Amino acid sequence: CIRYGWHPPNFPSSCVCGHAFSIDHALSCTYGGFHTLRHNNARDLLVSLLKDVCPNVCRKPSLQPLSGERFLHRSACTEDNARLDIAVEEFWGYQGRKSFFDVRVFNPLTPTYRGQSLASCYKRNEEDKKRKYDERVHEVEHGCFAPLVFSAAGGFAPISGAFIKRLALLHAERLGKQYNTLLYFMRCEISFSLLQSTIRCLRGSRSSYSRPLSLPCLEDMSRIISDARLSIYVNYYIPAIINIIVIILALLLLYYAFSSSVALLLG
Repeated sequence: CIRYGWHPPNFPSSCVCGHAFSIDHALSCTYGGFHTLRHNNARDLLVSLLKDVCPNVCRKPSLQPLSGERFLHRSACTEDNARLDIAVEEFWGYQGRKSFFDVRVFNPLTPTYRGQSLASCYKRNEEDKKRKYDERVHEVEHGCFAPLVFSAAGGFAPISGAFIKRLALLHAERLGKQYNTLLYFMRCEISFSLLQSTIRCLRGSRSSYSRPLSLPCLEDMSRIISDARLSIYVNYYIPAIINIIVIILALLLLYYAFSSSVALLLG
């Protein structure tokens, strides 16, 4: 249905967000969190496959903060708290060198990609990721970067295809099994995982209460938490410290008075 643009049966007419419910809208709407789960499921599957054959596999690694570096592309990521999806050592065969990957699952049916071939859509998303992270990873992290772009319909971009081939080769060398069989298995597993997430987007129950928090909401929540911590510190810890100091001073005065009275009695 997705690849050929067919309308699935028993499809709801409207979404909880108020828009008309279509395949395009179902794959892009943030209500229900399925849009985020689709990305996370693909990332977690690749991480689990990498952990079997590569050392020091890290999910959502933090990038080092910048110290005055400037990049050629305006869209390059310059945030100090920037993260990528996957970091792994010795994936491409370079001993001790880290490889960074960032996953993107896009919907080729959106108006942004209409009139473009699927190959150009893949290339567009790969170039977008490269402009954002490639130079920073190369100059600051001294590693290599590769975007892992997948289609919601189960396909993958050329770089992702090379990644899967390399991953299958590492598994074949480690497990002693045929490369072609492992490559076929991994392609099917990744495609079925993407299709499963897509079906969840189409058929999953959405609610206005399960909408993912936006960035302003997260900033407000962090501000509330910091204010609450400050309030606890001011209203609880500071009075407690003052009370302890008062008690210690009172004990010292009692000790001084007791020692003075004992000295007078003995004298």
